[in-house]
Amino acid sequence: MLSVILSLFVVLCGSGVFCMAAQSEDVRQLDEFNTSGTDLAVAFRTVNGVMEAWVTTNDGAPDARGRRIVRYVRGNDGRFSQAELDPVFTGPSTHDGIAQDGCVTFAACDPNVAIFVSNRRVEGQAASNDLYEARFRNGSWSITRIESLSTAAWEDQPALSADGNILYFVSDRHNPNGRKTDIYVARRTQEGWSIPEPLAFCTAERNEQTPCPTPDGKLLYAIDAPDAQRIYDLRVVDVDKNGRALDGAPSAPLPATVTTASEGHPSFTPGGRWLIFTSNREGAKGFDLFAMRWQRDSVVIDLTTVFRGRRGDAVGGGSEDYTMPLGNVDIDVRYLPSESSSKLIVDKDGHTSLSMALDNGPLDDVAEIKIELAIDVTDPRHVGPTDTLLLGRGCTGRFAHTLVVYDTSAWYTSECIQDFPTKNVRFFVTGYWCPTTLKYGNDLTCTSVFAFDECTKVEHPEPELACGRNEIYSYSMVYEAPKVAVARRPGVCVDMNEARQKGPLFASEVDAAIDRILESMRSALRVPCVLREVERGKKITVDVIGWTDPRALDPKCVYTGPDVQLDQRSVSLDITDSPYAEDGTIDGEGKTKFSVSKAGGNQLLSQLRALHAAEMLDRIWTRTLPEYKALRDKDLIRVVAIGKAVSQDAVSNDQRRSVEVRVTVPVTATERQQGLVAPPGGTYRLCDGVGCR
Repeated sequence: MLSVILSLFVVLCGSGVFCMAAQSEDVRQLDEFNTSGTDLAVAFRTVNGVMEAWVTTNDGAPDARGRRIVRYVRGNDGRFSQAELDPVFTGPSTHDGIAQDGCVTFAACDPNVAIFVSNRRVEGQAASNDLYEARFRNGSWSITRIESLSTAAWEDQPALSADGNILYFVSDRHNPNGRKTDIYVARRTQEGWSIPEPLAFCTAERNEQTPCPTPDGKLLYAIDAPDAQRIYDLRVVDVDKNGRALDGAPSAPLPATVTTASEGHPSFTPGGRWLIFTSNREGAKGFDLFAMRWQRDSVVIDLTTVFRGRRGDAVGGGSEDYTMPLGNVDIDVRYLPSESSSKLIVDKDGHTSLSMALDNGPLDDVAEIKIELAIDVTDPRHVGPTDTLLLGRGCTGRFAHTLVVYDTSAWYTSECIQDFPTKNVRFFVTGYWCPTTLKYGNDLTCTSVFAFDECTKVEHPEPELACGRNEIYSYSMVYEAPKVAVARRPGVCVDMNEARQKGPLFASEVDAAIDRILESMRSALRVPCVLREVERGKKITVDVIGWTDPRALDPKCVYTGPDVQLDQRSVSLDITDSPYAEDGTIDGEGKTKFSVSKAGGNQLLSQLRALHAAEMLDRIWTRTLPEYKALRDKDLIRVVAIGKAVSQDAVSNDQRRSVEVRVTVPVTATERQQGLVAPPGGTYRLCDGVGCR
C-alpha cells in the first residue's frame, strides 16, 4: 500500500496556537533526487561528516507498482551521486511478483541503526510488508526481521526517534486488507521492542499514516480527508517522552501551503532545518520530492582569548605558571566543509563573539557544524592554537569557548608540572576555613561568612484581628515581631568584624582569582604532556594548597564544623603528621582544638581551608569544563587538598591566606624525550545533537 499526503509548515507559538512560518519561496523541488518515476521518500545518514541520502522510488524497479532504495552520497563539491547499496536492502520479488523495499529511517544520533520495510519471503513463505532492523558493523550491514512488530497484516512507514529508542510505524492490523490504517508506537527495551500501542488520536473512520518525529519533539502524521478522496493532510501533535500522544492534545493541520494535491512521507534534513516530503502538486512529474524550510536558526559563540605564561618566582625560586586576558588579536574563522572564512577582532579585554545565521539550503543542512578557529601569533616566543568547534543536530542559542595562546616555555615543558599560585588574595577571613566568595557561593561545602543575614531573617506575617469592636468591647492588636537571638558558639575564633567590614572586598578579589584559576585549569588540561600521558592511562594529580596566617591561634579555638569523614569527601586530604586524623576522621562540633596541630594550630586550619577550597574548585571545574568532567568520570583526575601552615620566615606576605593549584602528571626522563610536540589546538563539542543526550 502506498500513501500520499498533504504537507505544510508551521512553528508552535508560545500560546500553543500554531502560527504560519513558511513562505512560498521556502518550498522547492529536490531535483537532485527526482526521477521520471514515483519518488516517495528520502532518509538522510551522515557518516564521518559525509552526508548520504537513501531515496525510496519506483524508478528502475522491474514493476511500476514496486519500490526500491537508491543510495546517494555527497561529494566534496557538494553534489550527490548514486553509490553502491548493500544487497541486504534488496529483497527478491515475493508478493504478486512485486518487490517492496524502502521507507528507510535512521536514528539521527546513530547512523549505524536503521529500520526499513520489505515484503521478502519469511521462511520460504510469501509475506506482506514487514519491518526489518539493519545494523552496520565492520564495514557491512546485517538485517533482522522484527518479529515482535511484524504480523500477517501490513506494516509500513517506520520512523525512528533521534536516539533510536522510539519507533513509529503504520499498520492495518486492526482491519487487515481493509485499507484502514493506524499509527503505532513501540519503545526499545533491554528485552527488545515493547508491545506496540496505537496512538490516541487514531480514529475508526479515517486513515492515519506516515509518522515523523520533529526536531522539537512533536510528531507529524498524515490523515486522509473525510470525503474519502484519498487526499491526505499533514498534522502535528504533542507527544510525551515515550512517544505517546498527550491525553486530549489537539492535532493541528499545517496550513502554510494548503493545496488540492497530495503530499506525504515527511522527513527532515540532517540538521533538522528542512522538511522533505513527496507531492504530486503542480510542476511535479507524478510524485516528486520537495523541500520546505522548517525553521531558521542562529548561533552565537562568545569567544575569550587568554595568554598562558611561565615566569620565575623571585621569592621561592623555581618557576610559576599564570594566565591572563589576551586582547587586540585576530581570530581566523573557517567554516567546514564549505571552506568559507572570516576574521574576528578581539577587544582589549580578550572578548569577541561569532554570530551565524543557519540558513543554508536543504542539502547543505549538515548534521554537525564544524568551525575552525585559529590565532596566528607573530611573536616567536608564543604559540597560537587551532581549535575545532562542533555543534550537533538542531543546536541553537548561545555558547562559549576559550582559546589559549601559550608562551613557548609553558607549552614545550620538559616536566609535566604546572604551578598556579594565587598571591595577594585573601581567600579566607582570619580564623575561618571557608572561602570568602559571593559569585561561587553555591559551590561551597561549608557555611559562607555571608550566611549571617540569611540566618537572621524570619518570615512571620502580622496576625489579623478577628474583629475590631462590638457592643461591649473594642479590640486592638498588641504585636511584637519575633527576632532571632544570635549567640557566638564557644571556641569560635572567626573574626566576624573583619568579615562584615572587609568581606565584600575579599569576595571580589577571591571571585576574580577563581575566574583565573578556572582558565588556568582549562589551559593546563590542553598542554601536550597532559594529553599524552592521559592517553596512556596515567592519572592527573591536582594539588590544592591552602595557606594560613603566620600568627598562632588562641588555644581555646575549636573546630565547630561537622565531622570530616575523609573517605566520604569528593577530594583527598593530606594528613601527614596529623595525629588528630589518623582514624580517618577530624572530629567537629567543638570536639577538636586547633592547638592539637602544629604551627600554633595553623596546620589544622590550613588543612580545612585546603579541603573546602579543593571541593569548591572541583565542583566549579566539573560544572564548567567538559574536558575536566570527562577525566573525572574516567577516574583520571585525583584532587588532593594540602594544608600549609605559614611560619614567620618561610612564606612571603603575598601568599598568606591564599590558595595554590598544582597540576602534575608523572613523566619519566625517557618519556620526556619521546616525540615532537604539536602546536596547541583541539576539538571541542559545544553541543550534542538534539535528542542525542
